[in-house]
Amino acid sequence: MKSSLQDLQRRGYIEAKDVTPYHDHTTEALYTLLDSKEATERTIAVRLLTQRLGITDRNWALHLLTQLTKEKALYTKLETCQWLEGGDAETAEAMIPYLGMIGCNQHRVLPKRVSKKISYPLPRDIIARTLGKMRPTVLPTLMAVLGSDDVARISEALDAIGFMLFYHPESQSLMHLATIERTMARYRHHDVILWKCVLCLSALWFAESIQTLEDVMTWGVDGVIVDEARRSIQIIKQR
Repeated sequence: MKSSLQDLQRRGYIEAKDVTPYHDHTTEALYTLLDSKEATERTIAVRLLTQRLGITDRNWALHLLTQLTKEKALYTKLETCQWLEGGDAETAEAMIPYLGMIGCNQHRVLPKRVSKKISYPLPRDIIARTLGKMRPTVLPTLMAVLGSDDVARISEALDAIGFMLFYHPESQSLMHLATIERTMARYRHHDVILWKCVLCLSALWFAESIQTLEDVMTWGVDGVIVDEARRSIQIIKQR
């Protein structure tokens, strides 16, 4: 059933004409609207404040991230994430601590089966999804997460890295492959991270990636991981 405009507005949906009456609001008044009971007003506040302050303003980016942790309205969240996607490496750095911290849709256990699609799956974590859609200039920031000891962040960063590399093949490099391989070695007995590493390799279209995937299939790992390795090999060979 198609949602009515009223239903969409309850979830924060706005049109350009809805924003016009708020253009003359002061910055202070717009900040107040971020806590409005009306989802549409929160969306409008996010849009106008970002237009005024700029997403590369670190303090504003941090404020948006704080808002995102408590926002419930779908379109207000989408508006926030779309602006964050336009940020720079400093914005991405501010986003890293929020990986795996918002919502409960992240992979906690292995899926029962792998996707049959040849596209790279959209990250389930809202911050990983947003990071994955940013410009490839933020890749060093994402790759640095893999050297940390924060398992939750590593798990979600892998999704963002794989998604970004898959859709920006010009950014793929053997250096990225080596980093993923080191992560696989560190977390060889962590099924979810190992599975995500294998998935990530489908975005690194090198003969060396295929060799690594073939090696993983001999490790005695969960069948889903073996299936994911086969799928990744197939994707690489089709490129």
